[in-house]
Amino acid sequence: MNQEVLPETGEGAKARKSLWKTIVVASCLFALDAIVLNLPSIAVATAFALFFWLIPATLYHAIKENREMEVFCAKKVLVYLVMVAAIFVSFSLNNRLAEQRAEVLVAAIDKFHDHKGSYPKSLQELVPEYLDAIPRANYTVSAGTFFYFFDGDSARLMYYCGPPFHRRIFRFKGREWYILD
Repeated sequence: MNQEVLPETGEGAKARKSLWKTIVVASCLFALDAIVLNLPSIAVATAFALFFWLIPATLYHAIKENREMEVFCAKKVLVYLVMVAAIFVSFSLNNRLAEQRAEVLVAAIDKFHDHKGSYPKSLQELVPEYLDAIPRANYTVSAGTFFYFFDGDSARLMYYCGPPFHRRIFRFKGREWYILD
């Protein structure tokens, strides 16, 4: 197999250093988008940058027969494509986890209502009789909490699917999920 070895000085060293910077930047963007925000907005912006800047740059270098830059750009494209895919997978898994945990909370609130004849005033009333602890909605910093609203005869459970918008709410009176925003 023919492997291209870049020299340790000049363009090869710069390309390797720049590729490591790309990996670090992509990792930081993944952490921000997937772990802190739970929004695929950075992934979408990166995808636009890939398709309108980095992929054309790779093709340009391929046409100009600059093999070293073509390989370097292709590696950067691959790093950012992996980051975009990882963010979307994380976003999807976090929302699926929140859905499952919300169903557990709904069942516990229903049991409370069946036993006591009213809805709890707060989620803390479910602990420890109906739940060991109130679960986090998902594994993100900004949107990992369930919100519960009780107004005397009705109750609602809410969590963020994609903050600051796209709130998923369960209305106990109508026994339905709906999305706000």
